[in-house]
Amino acid sequence: MADQVKTIVSIYTESTPNPLTMKFVVNRMFTQKVPVDFQSVEEAGESPLALALYGFDYVTGVFFKNNFVTVTKTQEKEWHEVIPEIREFLRSYMSEDKPVFSEAGIKQMEEDNKEMVTAE
Repeated sequence: MADQVKTIVSIYTESTPNPLTMKFVVNRMFTQKVPVDFQSVEEAGESPLALALYGFDYVTGVFFKNNFVTVTKTQEKEWHEVIPEIREFLRSYMSEDKPVFSEAGIKQMEEDNKEMVTAE
């Protein structure tokens, strides 16, 4: 049985103009061109990763674009408390090649992308 070689997942953070939002940049792509914004857990149904992030009681928003995800948190937690937890969660999730979006979510993004290209 051949050993599977796992790609190392690296993640770094960048601040954003919103002090409650942090950008987590990953060396993997989440989406191609189309940004995806989940402003509530109810909106996140087509993204297993967004749903998992909403599992943290301090997460109030999740936004994907290209190779980054921005996470918005409550005021009750400080970033120095939660960055290591989110970074490790993302590293583990991505290294296990778990899906970012469901099949229905991917189809919707493809439709959204077609509409954006047609509108341009």
